[in-house]
Amino acid sequence: MKRAGTEIQCTVRLDRFRVPSWAKRGMPVPKIRGFKTARDIRLRRQGKPLVYARVREMRSNHSATKVFWQHDRQRGWAKRWRITLVADDLRGIAAWEAWSVFKHLRFPRLTLVELAIDFHPSSGVDAEFVRQHALFGKSRFRPDRGGPGQLRFGSRSSGKLVRCYQKNAVNAFRVEVELHSSLLPRPLRDNHLEIIDSRWPEIADAAFSIVPRHFRFVQFRFKALGRHLRRRFGERGDELLEQTRVHSSQSLHEALAYLRRKGIHNPHRFLQPMKQLNTAVEQAIDEWAADFLRQCRELDEMQPNTDKPKRREQTFLRGGR
Repeated sequence: MKRAGTEIQCTVRLDRFRVPSWAKRGMPVPKIRGFKTARDIRLRRQGKPLVYARVREMRSNHSATKVFWQHDRQRGWAKRWRITLVADDLRGIAAWEAWSVFKHLRFPRLTLVELAIDFHPSSGVDAEFVRQHALFGKSRFRPDRGGPGQLRFGSRSSGKLVRCYQKNAVNAFRVEVELHSSLLPRPLRDNHLEIIDSRWPEIADAAFSIVPRHFRFVQFRFKALGRHLRRRFGERGDELLEQTRVHSSQSLHEALAYLRRKGIHNPHRFLQPMKQLNTAVEQAIDEWAADFLRQCRELDEMQPNTDKPKRREQTFLRGGR
């Protein structure tokens, strides 16, 4: 997406999602239209006890999208199926691919949603820019994770995991924001009864919540910070301000940690959002979500009405849904 009057270009794709599903005992894994089975293997235990003993890998006939369908559960608390879709690098998960899987599920509940935000080289967003200006909620930078060429924030065991790296396949710098179940929106409820067919609003709500709650670009208000430091520390304030500038040129999180060590409480109050860049990301997410919902609803309408759950009419717009 190119915003008028700027050089900010970014593209949003649905990169991955995971959903467990109820199924009758002994029900076989269904055949998915547009996908072919590549293999069905038994999983090996790697440290933790197995939740599912087998996984069936299916590949799309039209792209590189894959479906990993875990079955043969080993724990009574688990749903009988757990399905993960992994996207094609160039296109992301298409609406018809998600719909082809969801149409076979009963009482699905999203437990993982990952959105890929690709920044064109002309946007100026790269690894150095992310270190200096990206804020991912409460997730901290993990220099011990990710390997060379990748920035990692958060962890798999927390509510959010973020990966940032150069994606040569799409000629862009990619920011992957992976939200886990604790941060995903709850299903819609009507008179304390879950609306069964709430899968598309859940995916859209997860996308809408990413900016600014889980991802935004910020910069220091050095003038306000300098006034505060001089008022509190006197002549040492200028020295602390200069050290903060040095740390911020390396890493935003390093500069915030430095201020905390010096006794500055809530240093986030000296940050201000980079409005143009954040607006460009918001608009790209909104455009993707609107197009994804439109295609999914068109596919729903093409489905026969038999056994189709009723859905309350909703308008899903950022800030007023």
